[in-house]
Amino acid sequence: MLLSNNNVLLKAGYPNSYIDEGDIVPLTFGETYEFGKIVPSEEVFTVLRLLEVDSAKLFFSKTLDIYDEDGFLSEEKIKNLDIAKEFKQHFDIEVIEGVPKFALIDVFAVFEIIKNLVLFSRIKRVRFVNHFDIDKTLKRVAITGIHTEDGKDFEFIIYQPYHNYMIAPVVRHVAGTDYGLSLSSLSTAKTAIKAFYRRSAIVFQEQIIKFLNVAGWKRREAIKDEEIEEYVRSSSGSSWYYRKDVPRMSVLSAYSPEEDFVETTTYYYMHRFYLKEAFPERFKICTELDELVSNSLWFISAC
Repeated sequence: MLLSNNNVLLKAGYPNSYIDEGDIVPLTFGETYEFGKIVPSEEVFTVLRLLEVDSAKLFFSKTLDIYDEDGFLSEEKIKNLDIAKEFKQHFDIEVIEGVPKFALIDVFAVFEIIKNLVLFSRIKRVRFVNHFDIDKTLKRVAITGIHTEDGKDFEFIIYQPYHNYMIAPVVRHVAGTDYGLSLSSLSTAKTAIKAFYRRSAIVFQEQIIKFLNVAGWKRREAIKDEEIEEYVRSSSGSSWYYRKDVPRMSVLSAYSPEEDFVETTTYYYMHRFYLKEAFPERFKICTELDELVSNSLWFISAC
């Protein structure tokens, strides 16, 4: 990953160095870093515990009692925090033993922002997977993931490099603002919203179809031969195409309808003012879905 002004945002509170084989190595603009290969030391974890970056949605919780009287993260409170109990109480999620506490706190903070989606999507467990236990293809890219065996309940998976992306002073910048999302928080939100998309494709089919129309998506067989020049094939190489005259939110939003939906919904919950201004039609659909989810959860709780 190239550290540059074009693709990262440095914010106060992030470390500006990492520890490599016992040596403190500064992070420098113009250099390329493979964060997944860094093995953080206990000193780095200590720095990590002191982070509080609201604008990056990192370690910022309205619910957890982890702050001192001045509003800074309290190491003592974090040490005594029963984070598994908090997950069960607020989300009815079971934490499988072995998940690092600092990763759980960050996931909890993100889940707070998208709480209704987490509840609606039936994410029921959180577990940790070390990269030594998974195949090589996944090794290069995975930060978080979802898994389901019955198609009803989802398991949220935190992969081993998660802490590296928390430590790294890199944030995905939101165009036209001074804000962004830490890569770990971004991955957490997007993975949870993938579960939401798959649930919504069954429960809220009409809204998903409306989103596909607004975002310009069609399958190849639905496009007339004389219209094909007006479309671009998805970057995943699938049978999905999108209209050239419908702007993409990001590079990933050209990959597939699911990724496009996930990108859109992530911005709705994390940076909704940007989405409302830049993509008002997408914003409207997200607002409608938000209301449908709220009503659905209310109905379930009332029964």
